[in-house]
Amino acid sequence: MSDNINFDFTEREEEIINLIKDGLTYNEMAKTLYITSSAVKYHVSHIIKKTKAVNTVNALYILLKSGYFKDTDKSPLVQKQN
Repeated sequence: MSDNINFDFTEREEEIINLIKDGLTYNEMAKTLYITSSAVKYHVSHIIKKTKAVNTVNALYILLKSGYFKDTDKSPLVQKQN
């Protein structure tokens, strides 16, 4: 995949992606973002469609391979150092 892929995520979708990456459940994401779990599911479905994935895990894999997390501390492979 190209590093130049633009998935055109909304700000909320980007927040959801980072919470998924952090391992939160839909209910935990809903509480964190002050929205309903149905709203979380709605945004996740858009993330899956925009990445042309088959499920949430596949979407994160596609984002990782595309370079979406590159050069940021959003990467699931980057360890935070104190």
